[in-house]
Amino acid sequence: MRSIPQNWKRLVAGLKIGSTVNFFKPLTNFTMFSLFSNLLRSVFILTFLLALFIIFSNAPALYAATRYVKPTGTGDGSSWANASADLQGMIYASAAGDEVWVAAGTYKPAAYPTGCTGCSSNRDYAFHLKNGVKLYGSFAGTETAVSQRNISANPTILSGDFNGNDVVTGSGSTLSITGNTENALHVVLSISDDATTILDGFTVSGGSSTVISGSITVESILVFKNNGVGMCNRFSYPTISNVIFSGNAAMTWGWRNVQRLILYC
Repeated sequence: MRSIPQNWKRLVAGLKIGSTVNFFKPLTNFTMFSLFSNLLRSVFILTFLLALFIIFSNAPALYAATRYVKPTGTGDGSSWANASADLQGMIYASAAGDEVWVAAGTYKPAAYPTGCTGCSSNRDYAFHLKNGVKLYGSFAGTETAVSQRNISANPTILSGDFNGNDVVTGSGSTLSITGNTENALHVVLSISDDATTILDGFTVSGGSSTVISGSITVESILVFKNNGVGMCNRFSYPTISNVIFSGNAAMTWGWRNVQRLILYC
């Protein structure tokens, strides 16, 4: 049988009927140093929890991914060596803050914008941007930083000329574009994207809607088929840098915007 601890014996021996025991008396033995230590411990825990909150609330920016695209890519887009040829797929696979690096070459849209209502033919295919995703073109395909690009030496073309038969002659008032009756109605489409959405280092060409009327609906927003054939921004203000718009033909606006930030175009 276990023996009764001495301190319990003293406690029982000291109890008398009608007496009271001050169970809080040991608290008076705390020193100022102990109180200060407990305070510091509490501050440290709160600071640690706040740091975790900040880290996880900014996780997309801290852990942004880069995906890689080449015209002849056959991989999953995880590196230049494993580059994908599916530009739109890499855009949709990305989250806000992610980057898509695109090597020199010509890319043509091959799918309807996700959730499109009213899309009925390949002329409704478009490169559909995603909010917060950054698209950079003009890579040779070996770079490890965006700043290493040589934009003039590595043209990266987003083209709506599906048959590759557009003929562009003249300029200004004499400009003529033929062979474009099968072209995409919108080469690039941006819906409700903010300024963290970036299009940088591309040539956008081959959009055509010279005889088309009607509309489609993307992300619950009405998009007119005869507006914004090169790039159509609806309730969007993406950042557009180092982009050339060339060889696009529209009945009204080859470029349609609500808001945008344009640099070096």
